[in-house]
Amino acid sequence: MHKPSRLKSAYNEVMGKLALNPDVSVTRLFAFKLALGVGLVGAIISTSVLIYYSNLQLDLTYKGFNHFFVVFKFPVSVLAAMLSVIGLIALAHRSEQSARQIQQSAKQIKLSESQNNFTNYY
Repeated sequence: MHKPSRLKSAYNEVMGKLALNPDVSVTRLFAFKLALGVGLVGAIISTSVLIYYSNLQLDLTYKGFNHFFVVFKFPVSVLAAMLSVIGLIALAHRSEQSARQIQQSAKQIKLSESQNNFTNYY
């Protein structure tokens, strides 16, 4: 037999970490932590670059607030994208949990039916 390549084993390891285990809280999932970390780091880095390389002045008028949203449009968009991805991860995780519950319910119903048949027969 031939041994699996390192690339394939690395791929399987990463996919195993990204799996949505229904027995684990969504906040403990690697995919959740990855999306949160990448989003926050991206927003912090882009905000830092904008602050460092821009000549920003504190302006508390409506023009200042409008300018704030124009300047920081990209970091805010990164945070919005991060929240969207986290929402999709939570949705997929909830679906996995629902599928697990349906399977368990089906097993319990089957067991109850077999016990009822046994009780009714004897």
